[in-house]
Amino acid sequence: MIGHCSRGLLGDGNALALLELTLRACALSGSRGRSSLEMKRVFSLLEKSGPGTPIQFTWQKKSGNYLAVTGADHIVKIFDRHGQKRSEINLPGNCVAMDWDKDGDILAVIAEKSSCIYLWDANTNKTSQLDSGMRDQMSFLLWSKIGSVLAVEQ
Repeated sequence: MIGHCSRGLLGDGNALALLELTLRACALSGSRGRSSLEMKRVFSLLEKSGPGTPIQFTWQKKSGNYLAVTGADHIVKIFDRHGQKRSEINLPGNCVAMDWDKDGDILAVIAEKSSCIYLWDANTNKTSQLDSGMRDQMSFLLWSKIGSVLAVEQ
């Protein structure tokens, strides 16, 4: 059985935070049929995080081929499962939220100081911007679990 944390926040913003990505493998050990939990480091990333700006990350849904990471530098970095950087999304401010659609094809990102929704397509490796038309700062986004519908809240 293989599993992983799919999204999260790390650090208090006061120091260099180390994001260690691990896969957990449960393997049978011994003759009594007990299972043991073995942790394996896949790769490590060093991300600087400023005061009050934690590191955010989210694994691609379904296939888990990509990991999106962002910190205080206002850049969402997208890595493949081997730790190779595949793309970047430059934001005008700190990332507020990010989420993958139900199939893991599209990463949606919202940022401070912007009314745009940034969309990264995993199939084409291209980023597009969608103007939300909202006047106030967006504070939340989430893809539907059953369709291609993105909910955004001010």
